[in-house]
Amino acid sequence: MATYQADHRLRQRLADNGHSQDVWLTGHIASLPERHGKGSKPDWRFLFAPVEGGPDLIRLSWYRSPELLRAGECWRFLLRLKPPHGQMNPGGFDYEAWLFREGIGATGYVRSAERCPVHAPPAMGRGKLGLLQFRQHLVEVASPGLDRHSMSGMVLGLTVGDTSAIGDEQWRVMRRTGITHLVSISGLHITLAAGFVYLWTRWLWACWPALLLYVPAQRAAAVMAMLSAMVYALLAGFTIPTQRALVMLLVVMGASLASRQAAPSHLLCVALLAVLLMDPSAILSPGFWLSFGAVAWMLFALVARLGPVPRWRSWLVPQGVLSVALVVPCLFWFGESSLVSPLVNLLLIPLFGLLIPWLLLSLLLIKTALGLWMIRVGADCLELLWRLPEYLAATPGAYWTGSSPSVTALIMSMLGLTLLLAPRGIPARVMGFLFCLPLLIPTADSLPDGQFELTVLDVGQGHAAVVRTRHQTLLFDTGPAFEGGLNSGETAVLPFLRQLGIRHLDRVVLSHGDLDHRGGLDAIRANINIGSELGTQTGSPCQAGDSWHWDGVKFEILHPIATEQWSANDGSCVLRVSAGKYSALLTGDIQSAAEERLVSRYGNKLASEVLVVPHHGSKSSSSPDFVRAVRPRFALVPAGWRNRWGFPRPEVVERYEAIQARVETTGIHGALQVRISNERGVEQFNRWREQSRRIWRAG
Repeated sequence: MATYQADHRLRQRLADNGHSQDVWLTGHIASLPERHGKGSKPDWRFLFAPVEGGPDLIRLSWYRSPELLRAGECWRFLLRLKPPHGQMNPGGFDYEAWLFREGIGATGYVRSAERCPVHAPPAMGRGKLGLLQFRQHLVEVASPGLDRHSMSGMVLGLTVGDTSAIGDEQWRVMRRTGITHLVSISGLHITLAAGFVYLWTRWLWACWPALLLYVPAQRAAAVMAMLSAMVYALLAGFTIPTQRALVMLLVVMGASLASRQAAPSHLLCVALLAVLLMDPSAILSPGFWLSFGAVAWMLFALVARLGPVPRWRSWLVPQGVLSVALVVPCLFWFGESSLVSPLVNLLLIPLFGLLIPWLLLSLLLIKTALGLWMIRVGADCLELLWRLPEYLAATPGAYWTGSSPSVTALIMSMLGLTLLLAPRGIPARVMGFLFCLPLLIPTADSLPDGQFELTVLDVGQGHAAVVRTRHQTLLFDTGPAFEGGLNSGETAVLPFLRQLGIRHLDRVVLSHGDLDHRGGLDAIRANINIGSELGTQTGSPCQAGDSWHWDGVKFEILHPIATEQWSANDGSCVLRVSAGKYSALLTGDIQSAAEERLVSRYGNKLASEVLVVPHHGSKSSSSPDFVRAVRPRFALVPAGWRNRWGFPRPEVVERYEAIQARVETTGIHGALQVRISNERGVEQFNRWREQSRRIWRAG
């Protein structure tokens, strides 16, 4: 089953020769469109299901669209498509795996559009299309009652699974307090809704004794709970988390209806098997492991224990178990774990147990004045509850940022948790703490004095590089910012630093002020301590002659000279990092004029083992004299995959190849990492895409 699904998803992907070709496709909008920006011409992001002639699903952007998009609409689009491809960095989000898991065969943007003159038959099935249109209708009728409310995005997320209106700051608060699961519809919500229906049905059924002669109240309540869970899952879009939760609930309720005395562990295994049969790619999702892992830990820690359990323990202990057991998986996948999560969840989960049924009931009555009033009251209550996580998220020490554990550390910590959560009386339970100690050991290799590691991160069409010595870390540029609020500081730089266990940057150097080099600076400042800054508006100026030594490694600023005037690009800060006679040269966006000045001033002293190619490999840089003066063994190009400027330009690549330099591009090979020592020069060179090969990776 897994092989068949993987083969189908790989076969329906856009072929490489279809990159950047314009094609007309007719189909339907296959998701709730995400609106970004205000005004009459916002940007949209959505899934598109072509009727024929394309991949099964395409993830599209429509910039400055004059149209109001609705889920399920039929459109004929002129699309510029590209095969699935994502940035590849250690510790970073695997975008290509997410596209594969969701069955998305291409990405692209709309160049021209027209509505279907005749409604085309849907590629996704009429039932799914009708469900999408119904969800869109609910969003539209609920929106007037939530007009300009700060919690409107969360209310829509809790009811119909539309989280597009939740702001970046709200997501940050939820991550730091460990309550993201409260908004993303999953097992908790399905269980709360089904449990609410179960209790009320059982009570109401018992109020009519005649009904009990035909069907026991417990069975009637179980049937209604199952139906309500299915409706809620469909309302939320029947996503993978809701599928898992629904299957687990149906298995448990089905066993109850069949009067089967099955062990909880057996029910969990049946649910696990059912989920994997339905969607084998679910195993690639962190949510799969977190949800089933949470249930498994709860069963191990709480089920089949001897003696009565006081009521206060039956509520407090599960929260403690989950908080302890999920620390390691959260560090493994996300590089951070909330320390205030037990307190926040202890208080909010019971309140959400009342709020979710209230919001769902208001949605049933949304076309009435009562429904609009109820949903507004629900949003006001949510706003009141929000003050607690908002306050705690701003508290120092609210979350722990650690290095992503290695596989060995992960296995050892799991063994340690097993001992810690074992029943009292098991010998050497306290030894579990010792097994967890590897979590405190950074995963980064320790460098000796006189050696440094340079990592040029894959940040698309931009630049960000990390230089690490034995005890110090420098960041040179911070990558670009993107449409929709994303930036490379959050998506590439911080995950890379967390993966290494680095919590402090000794220095940040900004080559110049272009957005593709400074876009992630604010995010980095907000999330990590910085010792000093060069080249930023609030830091010291970057000027030739400045130098310093870290752990036997010399750092020198070669350009610009303070008394000279340069354009933005030619005024870029140029940094040379040297271990003995071996060095790496980081050049920002200098062009031929600045290169000529460097050659005239330093001549052959510019020679370096490694060169971060100027200006992403544009034809206005890497002049022949400069290339001959530097004579690098490795020419690392920070350029986006198949970017529209064609960087690195072929004539530039030829110049480096003519001197036998090895030209490597981040957009093709992912993050590029090189180690240089004062004894042997380049000791190690790695291309991250090669180190993490998977079947869904672009070549």
